[in-house]
Amino acid sequence: SGGQKQRLAVATAILSGKRLLVFDEPTSGLDYRHMLGVGRFIRELAGHGCIVLVVSHDREFMEKACDRIFEMDGRRDMDG
Repeated sequence: SGGQKQRLAVATAILSGKRLLVFDEPTSGLDYRHMLGVGRFIRELAGHGCIVLVVSHDREFMEKACDRIFEMDGRRDMDG
């Protein structure tokens, strides 16, 4: 399932041993319980000195998992 693939991708990133981790929509396809688990993993990684960048549309997840949230507005000024 999509949720299983997503959890596998997160686990693979964690096991890579990299200090900088980038997650793009890590909760896509996950139910609420698994979303909370991914959030805990991300906080734990940051607590162990990893730099974690998360890209997500899931505001609730971001508020649970991240220390800082930067919002981007997709609208552009076409005149300049």
